[in-house]
Amino acid sequence: MLESSRATCRGGGSPPTIARRLRALKGRGCLAVATGAAPAGAMQAVCRRMLGDPDLDRRRLLVTFGRDAPLAEWLPADLTPDHETVTVRDRSGAVREVMSEVGPQTAPPRTGDGLRGVARSHLDAVEDDVTDLVADLGDPDPGRVRVAVLRPDHLFPDPRRQSLAVVEGFVDRLRATMRDCAGMALVMVPAGQDVRLVDRIREGADVQFEVHARPSFVEQRVVLAPGSAEEVRSGWHELP
Repeated sequence: MLESSRATCRGGGSPPTIARRLRALKGRGCLAVATGAAPAGAMQAVCRRMLGDPDLDRRRLLVTFGRDAPLAEWLPADLTPDHETVTVRDRSGAVREVMSEVGPQTAPPRTGDGLRGVARSHLDAVEDDVTDLVADLGDPDPGRVRVAVLRPDHLFPDPRRQSLAVVEGFVDRLRATMRDCAGMALVMVPAGQDVRLVDRIREGADVQFEVHARPSFVEQRVVLAPGSAEEVRSGWHELP
């Protein structure tokens, strides 16, 4: 996933430069975000590639907030949710708890400390899962720890009531944790109605994978330092 981009690059980059910077990110630890209007299968392919070849020595954490396809479809081939290299955390209960704090969608938006605290507690729990995984490994080799978080935006079923600051803080901490352990994390947030949340997450990431569907195929491009003055984009290339 982070190895190379062979397409023409825009924004001051070149294919060799993109490839070199991606290798450096992989070596020191990084956080990526996958966005875009694309079929579920395309997003699952991005996730599987980030979690790593099943034949390689990796430890994988898959976090879901309960509205996605069967978990096995997000994992590399031949890996199941109960495989010894895989840890799964289904946090669909977190979504129900946040919804109960939000109250009926017909009521005026409620975005106070109660909602922020509940949402933050569940995102903190994800970070704790990552920390526990790293602790179990001791001093892992670069790239050995792989984390995929599916749709943290589902914590906020009503865009009017979400806390961008809570999600932004989670992304910043997850990125720092990945750098501490030289691991790789992917946050899956397809582009949707609330572009503010997508923008907030991509600005906290090292890499963005933009995915979109054409009539007969799916394309992806790589964005380095998304949202910053140093942003560099590759050209679009077809996903395998």
